[in-house]
Amino acid sequence: AGVAGREPGDAFETSRRGLTMACARLHAALMARAPPPAPSLGNRARTWSIRPPSRRRFASSDAAAADADADDAAAADARTIVPEADAPRSSPEASAPRGAVVWFRQDLRLDDNQAFRAAVRAANRRGGEVLCLFVWSPDEEGDDEGASWAPGEASRVWLHHSLASLDRDMRRRYGGGGVRFARGPHAESVAAAAQTVNATTVFASTRYEPAHVEGDERTRRALAERGIELITLPGHLLFDREKIRVDMERERYFFGTLMPFVHAAEKFGGKPGTPSPAPPTAPIARGSGGAGESTLASLGLIPPSDARVDWSAGLRAEWDMSESGATEAWAQFKRMGLAGYEDGHGRCDLTAKSSTSVLSPYLRFGQLSPRRVYAELRDVRFGGTDFGGVEGRRLSRTFWHRLYRREFAYWQLGVFPRLAVESWRSHYEQRRDWRWPERDPAAAEDLRRWQKGQTGFPVVDAGMRRLVRTGWMHQTERMLAATFLVDYLNVHWSHGARWFHDYLVDADLAINSMMWQNAGKSGLDQWDVFAGGLAPDGSSRTHDPTGETIARYVPELAGLPPGHLRHRPWEASAKTLRAAGVTIGDTYPARIVADVDAARARMSAGVLEVRAREVAKAAAAAAEEAGPPSEDGDDERGGRTDVLVDVFTGADYVVAPPGSTVAADGRLLPLSTRKEFKRALAQAESGGGVRSAMGAARDWALARLDVAATGAGSSGRGCEPSADETGSARAADIGRKRAARAAAAGHSHSHSHSHGGHSHSHSHGGHSHAPGEAIGRAHVGHTHGGGGRRSGSRSTSRGVEHRSSSWAKGGGSGRKAAKGVTAKEAERKKVKAGRREARELGRAWSSGLRVGDVGGSGDESSAWE
Repeated sequence: AGVAGREPGDAFETSRRGLTMACARLHAALMARAPPPAPSLGNRARTWSIRPPSRRRFASSDAAAADADADDAAAADARTIVPEADAPRSSPEASAPRGAVVWFRQDLRLDDNQAFRAAVRAANRRGGEVLCLFVWSPDEEGDDEGASWAPGEASRVWLHHSLASLDRDMRRRYGGGGVRFARGPHAESVAAAAQTVNATTVFASTRYEPAHVEGDERTRRALAERGIELITLPGHLLFDREKIRVDMERERYFFGTLMPFVHAAEKFGGKPGTPSPAPPTAPIARGSGGAGESTLASLGLIPPSDARVDWSAGLRAEWDMSESGATEAWAQFKRMGLAGYEDGHGRCDLTAKSSTSVLSPYLRFGQLSPRRVYAELRDVRFGGTDFGGVEGRRLSRTFWHRLYRREFAYWQLGVFPRLAVESWRSHYEQRRDWRWPERDPAAAEDLRRWQKGQTGFPVVDAGMRRLVRTGWMHQTERMLAATFLVDYLNVHWSHGARWFHDYLVDADLAINSMMWQNAGKSGLDQWDVFAGGLAPDGSSRTHDPTGETIARYVPELAGLPPGHLRHRPWEASAKTLRAAGVTIGDTYPARIVADVDAARARMSAGVLEVRAREVAKAAAAAAEEAGPPSEDGDDERGGRTDVLVDVFTGADYVVAPPGSTVAADGRLLPLSTRKEFKRALAQAESGGGVRSAMGAARDWALARLDVAATGAGSSGRGCEPSADETGSARAADIGRKRAARAAAAGHSHSHSHSHGGHSHSHSHGGHSHAPGEAIGRAHVGHTHGGGGRRSGSRSTSRGVEHRSSSWAKGGGSGRKAAKGVTAKEAERKKVKAGRREARELGRAWSSGLRVGDVGGSGDESSAWE
């Protein structure tokens, strides 16, 4: 007890080793005095233990994952000796304490690290030590020529400094030798580390990138041949992605939108669990200095280019690349509050301090536990403040859903491992408007100017220069830059994904690939709601109203007056430009695209061509097949999945990959598709001589295409208007939930309805409204905050606040509505206008079906942070 209470240090290490030796001698004495085994027991191994009999060693990953907090209190005293076989006396090898290895990869933290906690418990039970290991094996970190890339240069800089911090934290907190660094093949390095502490078990957090999954399986098999078990535990994600299956028969949203995944994750993905603090003590092994052991510097994580010019100085100045830095970033965000984030998350200017969490690199490298964030967002005292019993997740639905969007990206990578190099919408790969820099010198020059922030469009250049300087971009800047590259320069999205992967400190293969596919219109989400807000010409300035970000990262334009001239310097007068010291084409480059409308039209034409080609394929197949399908439905020509556009609605199809759905794997599912693309296809149908062919194609599609039924439409007839489109189904869902809450709380009424393209969901407490009374601006829970007014009647206003919906006038969930038009309200107006357009578009299709599209509510808005 006296030894256990001392601070870690040399004296403590000496005493602890003495205690270990004493335990070994005691075990030998007990073995010598033990009676010989009964013949009926055979040659079974016998275990002598000085711990309570209810405690057991880990036998599987499930057992290791069990969070036995009661073990921590007795961790320093619990020692288990497990002889390998029966014998009157144990050999030195059999009686030697067994340690454990924890293999750090992308979980560089002590807090809520399940692998680290499991290794400490195992070592304490077996009387051994914990060896903390990091292995750098360049050949096993990824394949830059394939679909699972190795860490980029900015990521390697972050990895180097975060490992240095982890090593210091380990030594300061627990003593011992900190982290052991090794360079070489994973299996050999891990086996050598296990031999150092006489370990038969290695613990690590599960990894999910394709190269890592395959590599871990190879390492697991190689270690098993040496009698060493590799146990991987959750820690990087909240849910078990291998168990998540989307049940499209119950979903009214499109496949590939966020909400079906959220529902599936919560139903099939297991519970995230409660976060656990770092162990109070840990028997960390000292470095042996043996073969295979390296120093952090000798791993070669710092790229040679940085060693020459020190380009990472900006990264080091911008970031605290440590676990304590992650903890402080999370604490700072909680102090700022979620209310400001919900309204201002689209702002990237320097004055909007609450517009971003800057947590992405810490989550990427596991320095912040996603379970910690998840659990605290579910707390009614988020950030230490009581918001009237409202959980933090309800204060900002946007931030809450970004946790799920991160999980969604990893799920996509799991069911579609070539996410980084192949389009979900495979027919989009054949677009003729794509320019390929590897064979087009003009495209290569345009790509170079984009990479360096020399496009002549300040909103694009500011973000790209921030990326190179700090290794990070605000999500709005990322979306603007990506849209410019693919829509206006017509460069294939994969080139942008590669550049971001190399320069972002938070470069995550799953998230980066998903978002670049979406930017290229090739992913599951085509960013329809943002279509009007991502123009590069400065016409949309809500993310940086005065141009402060431009002034900082494009200093050539800092002398221009704050406001629109920083976004559109080509509109400044000659006098203003001279006063600011700006010469377009000299001190600041001329615009790389002279006619942005014409450039974007090329993109639209390229998309139309590949989509029309799919319709033509269906029409040709219908013309070729003369006979009707057999009456029993068992036609050998049925079950086709090679037509990737729905001839009823104009939506794109995707073949659901194995393991993605409950019952639709291998079948066609409709995807959310931009209204402008549907409109273009409808106009092409009505303007040419293909109307009769389209009718025939629809009959053929019903009989031949293998389209899975969804909650939004019957099998084969496309996607009916759903919650994604008209909002009526979502309003009904919300209304039912509110009605139940209102009834439980004794509220007078709660209802939901949809009319005229507007969805309403009302919930009032303790009072009713006459038809002529105004509901009041502070009633959070109304789609429209004003309420109705009849001519000639006197209107009264109720000032009671109801927290129930983020569709209140001027505000999000859990807050009073603000006066004036906010960016959030402006975005919602665009959404409603888009839904009206969707209904009009539906009438353009001769089938009479309504062809709406995703309205882009907060549930479906994409985020890149």
